[in-house]
Amino acid sequence: MNDTVFDVQNLSVGIDAKNIVENIAFSLGKGKILALVGESGCGKSMTALSLMKLLPKQAVLSADSIKLLGKEISSYSEKEMQQVRGNEISIIFQEPSSDLDPLMTVGKQIMEAIQSHSHCSAKDARGKALSILQRVGIPDPAERMKQYPFELSGGMCQRIMIAMALVCKPAVLLADEPTTALDVTIQAQILHLIKELASDMGTAVIIITHDMGVVAEIADDVAVMYAGNIVESGNVESIFSHPEHPYTRALLASIPALSGERKQKLNTIRGVVPDPSAWPKGCRFNTRCDFAQKECFQEIPLLLSVGEDNHKAACHNCLKLQG
Repeated sequence: MNDTVFDVQNLSVGIDAKNIVENIAFSLGKGKILALVGESGCGKSMTALSLMKLLPKQAVLSADSIKLLGKEISSYSEKEMQQVRGNEISIIFQEPSSDLDPLMTVGKQIMEAIQSHSHCSAKDARGKALSILQRVGIPDPAERMKQYPFELSGGMCQRIMIAMALVCKPAVLLADEPTTALDVTIQAQILHLIKELASDMGTAVIIITHDMGVVAEIADDVAVMYAGNIVESGNVESIFSHPEHPYTRALLASIPALSGERKQKLNTIRGVVPDPSAWPKGCRFNTRCDFAQKECFQEIPLLLSVGEDNHKAACHNCLKLQG
């Protein structure tokens, strides 16, 4: 039985005749969690916005296919997408305080989200709002419904955002750096909540992060992005145990170790992600890579199979780096 709920093939986003994101492809099953990981400027958030068709006016989206629940949505009009957003695909952002209306109670905001996608009464909408607040672990949901965002903590506001995103039971949830603004303890709670809801509700999740620790905690599959491209992809166990691309290896090496000397120097990746207007010829990681060879400065590497479990990498030197 095919449980694929979201399938994207060859998605690209261009601004001013320059592609910011190129050749993005993935398939996501019911209840599965895919992590899009990479440094700031790699194209992760632009990819998420393109999937929601919430791009700036000057951006041009192209794709061979974007299928949501088997329906081709790549050519949907804005009016058609309005019916899809929040209903079949939802998004939560990293700053809940800036996404919630400070002049409206959280209960009214959740009820508004419900009624915009269904023709239910205010009484039914209130019942659904109370139920989803309870489901995401909000204590005393009836009282919280009466409160404004500024009366709640950051962690509580993020739970409210998750409740709003899931109240219509979407097939896909996009989570763009959902724990960045939270302290470590609350981060762990939010990640556990997202993972639990994905499992219980069958919602497929795309989580966008720069934190490999978050990836290890929550993801089933990983797509590592660099300079607008996916440079490595596979299941989380394969990526962490056998990283093939130098960029993936560098990201993993930069994770602080819990053992060893207390004053041990952290590994860093030299240089910065290049601007789209100045992408280097060939592999876009070549200016920062310790393994770059002549061909790396001439040809763009293809994303090819490098192991089992659909593990792929785009590197001319992957076979040389193995072992």
